[in-house]
Amino acid sequence: MTTLAFALCFLGFICLSLSMNRHYRQLWPQGTPSRTQVWTLRGVGYCSLALALAPAIAAQGTAVGIVLWCGLLTVAALLQAMLLTYRPLWITRCGAAVLLVGAVAASL
Repeated sequence: MTTLAFALCFLGFICLSLSMNRHYRQLWPQGTPSRTQVWTLRGVGYCSLALALAPAIAAQGTAVGIVLWCGLLTVAALLQAMLLTYRPLWITRCGAAVLLVGAVAASL
């Protein structure tokens, strides 16, 4: 469950960063996101971050789960920031891989 919470946090931060013109252009230099894309990415990002709280609480209980969620937010944001800084083209592949691993780990 913790892996799923981390995957949702990472996905949320990826979506939030891609809703910004600067980071969107790092992946697709020839364009900017439309208004619909921006609002969709923001909505998915915020919902993903909020949904990550549920598996964290399920894994550790309410008090520790909230603290775990805050720690996972920090680690996911750091990983996403490092990827955008040093390997921006890897961000979509890493996001898909983390989400897949999180889904598999949650189903076990």
